[in-house]
Amino acid sequence: MVAGLIVAGVGCGKKAPPVAPEKRLPAAPTAMSATVEANAIVLDWSIPKTRVDGTPLRDLAVVRLHRRAEGESEPAKSAMVSARQVVGWDEVAAIKLDAPGPAVVAGNSIKWTDRQGLVVGRRYIYVATVEDSTGRWSAPSERLSVLYLAAPRPPQALAVVAGDREVRLTWEPPPGLIDGSPLRGELTYVILRGTGAEGPLAAVTGEPVAGPETLSEEILAKNTTDPAGEALRRPLIDDYYRERMVDFAKIEAPLLSAANWGGQGLHPRGNFVGYEKAVASAEVATP
Repeated sequence: MVAGLIVAGVGCGKKAPPVAPEKRLPAAPTAMSATVEANAIVLDWSIPKTRVDGTPLRDLAVVRLHRRAEGESEPAKSAMVSARQVVGWDEVAAIKLDAPGPAVVAGNSIKWTDRQGLVVGRRYIYVATVEDSTGRWSAPSERLSVLYLAAPRPPQALAVVAGDREVRLTWEPPPGLIDGSPLRGELTYVILRGTGAEGPLAAVTGEPVAGPETLSEEILAKNTTDPAGEALRRPLIDDYYRERMVDFAKIEAPLLSAANWGGQGLHPRGNFVGYEKAVASAEVATP
């Protein structure tokens, strides 16, 4: 009886069925799309939130974009990961999520502009993969085929007619592509309404309210950040946050810190900590 009890005791404990290693791989990226610009192919896709087995993916580290060129009559080549590469494909981007630039990350979406050695008239195939912090790669995403054509010339004869709380625009299609070849396929028009130098002027200074400098769409995209997404990806203080923290010891200007015990919107804790660490002269204003 005693021996039987000992054996039973050794066998106690919480058990779970074994999980196959491939089930712990990150899920593959999805929803890849692309647009062709004058000298680039701009790609967007979604990065996974889970692993293959459906468990949350909390340690996503690197997102990779792979490309190959294929002829019109060439058979499609499958994408397969082996020895930390997609065999037969060129890696055009390795995007570290703790420092993604020049990629643009917004929540669960990522955007990359490919300008590497593009040849007009060639068809490019793209897939994306992801890697977690332990070096496990996902399977490649679905293939995306993009025919890189020369960009259309600008639309012609743009005219604007102001109406009652509306503006009506008319224009003529572009005469052809920038390389002189005729238009092919359907055209999609993107209507932009800018500010910058064309925006309203401040009544006091006479300068544009958006600032004196007009930035390009590319620069604006690079300047875009995703604070909410970064907070979800980095629940603890790391080097990303430390690079952006204020060095209170360098504050030399006089400091007035006002806090409201009943107003959480005024961030009392930040006021108190900032006051304690600042070396400048300071006063406390109490309501």
